[in-house]
Amino acid sequence: MKKKITLILLLLISCTSKQQTVEIHQMDNTLPTVLRLNKNNNRLMAINFPIKIRLKNRTNHNKVFSYYKYWYNINENKITGLPAKVYKLNKNKMIKISKFSTDTLKINQSRQYIIYTTHLIDSTKYSINALKPHVVEMKKKNLDSLPIENLTQFKKKYQNILKEMIVSDFIEFQMQDLNSNNKSSYKHSIKL
Repeated sequence: MKKKITLILLLLISCTSKQQTVEIHQMDNTLPTVLRLNKNNNRLMAINFPIKIRLKNRTNHNKVFSYYKYWYNINENKITGLPAKVYKLNKNKMIKISKFSTDTLKINQSRQYIIYTTHLIDSTKYSINALKPHVVEMKKKNLDSLPIENLTQFKKKYQNILKEMIVSDFIEFQMQDLNSNNKSSYKHSIKL
């Protein structure tokens, strides 16, 4: 009898301890990094980095994507970025979603998203001299933005800039169970 009770307890513990969650995976992508120029003072103002992620619902409930926030360099005590833009990938098309979207993620469903960050440039802090040729090109062509290499290529060419800017960034998603008001927050640190 003791063995049966022990076995039942072990089964109950193992069933309840398995944590169900929404998985977040960062993926490589070929989208361009975009430089932004402030036309008033002809200085590099910001860099938009494309970050591709996949969300997979591993819970037993359909989830509604209800909120997101990109956190820039949380170790800083000042604003180092503007609100990120998030796009849902659907048949290789990017569909912009609002900060308070109601996109449903069904049980065991995966969906890919692109997050375009807007990292502000503090020229006193970041060594952006390596980007000067792009700034010259933007001024010459009277452009306020310039798509350049993808994130992998950018990392190879400008590793120090990328390390300085994305050092402690993370993305947070809030998901709500479709059939209840239960909300859960899921965070992912951005990897270089």
